[in-house]
Amino acid sequence: MLDALYAHLRTNHSVSRDELPYRLDTLVILEKIFGASSQTITKAMARKFYLKLGLEFTVNPSRSLLEYVAEAKMKLQNSSSK
Repeated sequence: MLDALYAHLRTNHSVSRDELPYRLDTLVILEKIFGASSQTITKAMARKFYLKLGLEFTVNPSRSLLEYVAEAKMKLQNSSSK
């Protein structure tokens, strides 16, 4: 499934897998592709991201991936300033 998503992003949005972390805004297409299931995918991606950063993950169904990333940045900044 991920290979299909990467192929779609590369073909239709000119975004390679390596560029994806810098162009997260392109992932809004998940909703168009997967519909309601996109929330589950977004949550799984965010959970894995937080785990890699060593942050506690809290589910918020209305939050987008970009909002989860922004929250992670704030948490990291707050923890480094202590």
